[in-house]
Amino acid sequence: MESNLDGRGVWQYARTISGILWRLAIILLPWQTRWFSEGPAVNGFPWEQGRLSVYASWIVMAAVIGAAWFGHRRRGEARLARDSAIVHDATGDGQGKPCPYVVIGIFLLAFSSLFTYSIRATFQWWIEIVLLAGFVWSLIRLRVSFQSFATWFVISLIPHALLGVWQYHSQIVVGSKWLGMAAQDPLVRGVSVIESAGRRVLRAYGGFPHPNIFGGWLAVGILAVIRLIDRELIKWKRIVWMVVLSLFGVTLTLTFARGAWIACLVGCLLIAFGMVFHNNMGFRTKTRSLLVAVLPLIILFVSIGITAFAVRDQIFIRLQSTERLEQMSIQERQQGFVNGWHLFLAHPWVGVGSGASLAGLSYENPQETTPPIPPHFVPLLILDEVGIVGVIGLLFAAGLLLRGVRRLWLAPVATLFVLGLFDHYPWDLWSGLVLTALTIVMATGFIKKENPA
Repeated sequence: MESNLDGRGVWQYARTISGILWRLAIILLPWQTRWFSEGPAVNGFPWEQGRLSVYASWIVMAAVIGAAWFGHRRRGEARLARDSAIVHDATGDGQGKPCPYVVIGIFLLAFSSLFTYSIRATFQWWIEIVLLAGFVWSLIRLRVSFQSFATWFVISLIPHALLGVWQYHSQIVVGSKWLGMAAQDPLVRGVSVIESAGRRVLRAYGGFPHPNIFGGWLAVGILAVIRLIDRELIKWKRIVWMVVLSLFGVTLTLTFARGAWIACLVGCLLIAFGMVFHNNMGFRTKTRSLLVAVLPLIILFVSIGITAFAVRDQIFIRLQSTERLEQMSIQERQQGFVNGWHLFLAHPWVGVGSGASLAGLSYENPQETTPPIPPHFVPLLILDEVGIVGVIGLLFAAGLLLRGVRRLWLAPVATLFVLGLFDHYPWDLWSGLVLTALTIVMATGFIKKENPA
């Protein structure tokens, strides 16, 4: 009996437990259930990044990391190195030693954090980054396949898509502390709505803090479903995935998230380009007719088209810049970019601290009596928070990441990049950081080998 608990037996047991836990973590990650402590106000207003939060998903993520580490240690370095030869260790030199580029990148980022304008915000940001990095490391060590990962990523979004459709038709978001959902009434100021025909139309939130974030998740989820359909050989499963794809297309339309619309379109165009020209994008079009290959895209755009026609009045308003709320949205983004540029010029080298851009803006403009507006442009936001020194550290980390990539799937990378051009959440909010991490995992192909757990 004791021999069964040594070496391979312990590893198999830990991997089985981890297999259950990582799936549960993926399901929990989109939900915002948490405990939080309110921090000091900025310009007299509470701000999300200044809250110390502990999310329910963190408990499961920590358990996944612990189980993966336990199995890793008990199994033995030599056995692990031999059995994991298919997985390139993107954080080491191939011999289990930390790569100097990792050390340099972390040091530069940590150095810039020493000059933060909000210790709470920067501490919270680092906790989130460390947890996400550990979770990604666990997925690599557990050899989770793309098929399994993408399947559970999509499954985690289905309840939110159904909830988003219901929210739009009922025109209310029912609050729930257990699900991490704040109540949203379109008649209340500050709720994301569209003013149409003299009434305020609620946008779909799902279980997310804002429709724009929900739209970003759906945009990436749509690409994952298309990839799953292409790889699925069982006919009835492909039909199920096509129904899910149609649902995601409908819900993405009802978020009225323009940045997510554009990001999804860019990702789908890259997929279509790969299908038509067979340019090694990872799809199986060489073994299928082109019509069968592009059928998911046809279904997606038909679903979006029908929904857009049904809500064409709101779509038209959302696409023009003459209405009051749309003008306010454009003006806020313009003001945020100006604010971000001035903040960078004031702190070019080390920034104001990761997650602390709003605190920096408040410090630079103490006379303001309205909430500071961050740049809705991730590259500028990164410069604001970590400065040139921190960006150099990120470039070290990005170069190391690319070194470990076996095959880069461009569609989700482009989608994530476009999302970062129109909003700030992929960098400074927990739900956005989760989306960034999971998209990178999906796109880089670190997880290649199927894990039976």
